[in-house]
Amino acid sequence: MHTNSLGKSFGIAFLVTFIITAIILPLVLSGVAPIQQPFAVTFVRSLFGDTVPMPVGVAFHFVWVLFWSTLFFRYWVANPIRNAISLAGCLWLIQVLVFAPLVGWGVLGLGVAPGVVLPTLLPHTLFAVILAVAGVTVRRGSGATRE
Repeated sequence: MHTNSLGKSFGIAFLVTFIITAIILPLVLSGVAPIQQPFAVTFVRSLFGDTVPMPVGVAFHFVWVLFWSTLFFRYWVANPIRNAISLAGCLWLIQVLVFAPLVGWGVLGLGVAPGVVLPTLLPHTLFAVILAVAGVTVRRGSGATRE
């Protein structure tokens, strides 16, 4: 089961991505989050230099989340809770096993500090929860039953 159109999937994914960004970005910018800048900003700056403004990194992350969320609603919404947890977990593993070493953080971010694992896991957990809730809502709205 999937949503009927790519446009509908994109629209739902855009809303989900906006909500996640609206929650996480203020926490990072206010200093509440233990990481001084979003990881995507660190990643983009590692590719293009330290002069890249923060909004470019935030936009990169927005597009990244939008892409995966669109795929979720287009193809993987049949079992929204399991698939949201799986997607968020896979994206977290990609971050800490692939991207973190690329920016000099080391595997799991342990090159920076042992305390980096949890701050990278929490936003992905929030992503899973919001994606699952939206997925369940989409399935109920479409009248779909569990396959």
